[in-house]
Amino acid sequence: MHSTAVRHSPLIALVLLVACGPQPSTTIPSTTPKIAREELAALFLSGDTKIVPSYATKRELARQHHDHVRHTVELCIDVEGVVDAVSVENLKLETYEAQIDARVRTWRYKPYMQDGVATPVCSSVDIDYSMEPGKYAPLDDVPPRN
Repeated sequence: MHSTAVRHSPLIALVLLVACGPQPSTTIPSTTPKIAREELAALFLSGDTKIVPSYATKRELARQHHDHVRHTVELCIDVEGVVDAVSVENLKLETYEAQIDARVRTWRYKPYMQDGVATPVCSSVDIDYSMEPGKYAPLDDVPPRN
């Protein structure tokens, strides 16, 4: 495949950059101060913290014989209390991890104040999900349709 149009057209590259925007960070900055979970929880303003997995993820959990999962999520907030970095531990449930990442990015916090100055900080939270045992049949247990 030959992509000379993009290679020779900075305008197209600029349009693509603006249209797609920067991708969200998934790396937690090592230089950002860390605060305790309780301190972060006290700053929480808004956002849906109940993150229910998709039906397919529930079936995958059933297949793995899990009726409860706990994901540890590391996140950082900026000086305005906006979540600007998220890292979800890898539990081999990629669609649920992506769903958690997207939802956590909608959460809003009060800015963290240090000596009267808003300061970016990082912390972690646990996302718990429990389902009724046996409610979702694993995909490999479903008989084929005729």
